[in-house]
Amino acid sequence: MQSLDFFLPTPIELVADLDIEEIGIAMLAFFQQLADPPTTQEFHDHCNRNNFVLSLTRRYSRNVHQPLIEAYAWLEHQGLLTPSPEHPDAALIPSRRARKLKSRVSFEAWKRADQLPRALVHPTVLTKASGPFLNGDYETAVFVAFKEVEVAVRDAGRFGTTDFGIDLMRKAFHPDTGPLTDPTLPKPEREALSALFWGSFGSYRNPCGHRRVAMEVQEAVELIMLSSHLMRLVEVRTAASKT
Repeated sequence: MQSLDFFLPTPIELVADLDIEEIGIAMLAFFQQLADPPTTQEFHDHCNRNNFVLSLTRRYSRNVHQPLIEAYAWLEHQGLLTPSPEHPDAALIPSRRARKLKSRVSFEAWKRADQLPRALVHPTVLTKASGPFLNGDYETAVFVAFKEVEVAVRDAGRFGTTDFGIDLMRKAFHPDTGPLTDPTLPKPEREALSALFWGSFGSYRNPCGHRRVAMEVQEAVELIMLSSHLMRLVEVRTAASKT
């Protein structure tokens, strides 16, 4: 196995200047070398929590081994190092999720994924968008999120497959004739709801469907939440139209 020093992105004497997450990335790469399942020697030297921590304190000076131990604890807290089925009380091995994080890009995407409030996202939107979001493909995550809204509007309004995008939203939420409009609301509010739907598709869904769109994680989260809100509005209008 390569030593931990090999994976650190900076000389060992500068480790204390790195963030815990940065050290954790390097330490996880170190643990990913383990066989599956780990050999007896690997279990003894690296998977055993006490042995591994003790080896850090013996090998490195305090200003170095303290950040390394903190990063080790961080990996445990994040569920990336988990108890071994063979030795649950003493040994830690990379979790199933950790074994999927084979690159720095995927690790960074995973690290930011907790910014998506999964409990608040509509289940249908979450099912489609969470995969590309976790992979850091924010453009695709937003596109598929709005696509699910489009499918829901088409089904709820009983439109054909030739109805899509902005035109579909205008028809479905037309303030006077749209099957999903709320006739009990004042006309300005009906017009505003129509504009919310077709404006969202024109501004956010269509660009992702026709060209490359540079997108940061925060913008992706906001747009996925917007699509989730639109999906819930569709459900409300669908239920109301049936009654």
